[in-house]
Amino acid sequence: MFCTVSDPSSSSSSLSVAYNESMEAEVDVRENGRWNKRHVALYRQYRLSDSSFVIRRKKGGLIEKEYALDSLCGIMIESKEGDRFPLLITFPRDLIRIRFHKANSIQSWKRFMERICGDCTVISSLTLEHTPFIRPFTTL
Repeated sequence: MFCTVSDPSSSSSSLSVAYNESMEAEVDVRENGRWNKRHVALYRQYRLSDSSFVIRRKKGGLIEKEYALDSLCGIMIESKEGDRFPLLITFPRDLIRIRFHKANSIQSWKRFMERICGDCTVISSLTLEHTPFIRPFTTL
């Protein structure tokens, strides 16, 4: 399982807005207390500073959820949870918890998000190595 950076203009897409950069991955998304396999993508719109985060059931499928990465959004990388590498994205009305299977995938996403989101998004790390008695962060 790995992340790829692609140019969506070279492939057909159900999105109606032109995008010049994207990053996609097959990940597990926490929904209603369960981990579900989903296809997620992060798009930066052409000629705009806004970016979109999209969740699909499978690659090329219909969009289940779409979010704008703006000043109301926060991104948090959690501590290693067994063999998983969780990423938490907070939106005003939703928390999206993603887990990757390789550490380099989460670092690739973090660098890509920092580059396309700039200063508008808070990106931080949550590590619990010094407090082992506290359970890893879970969604509400």
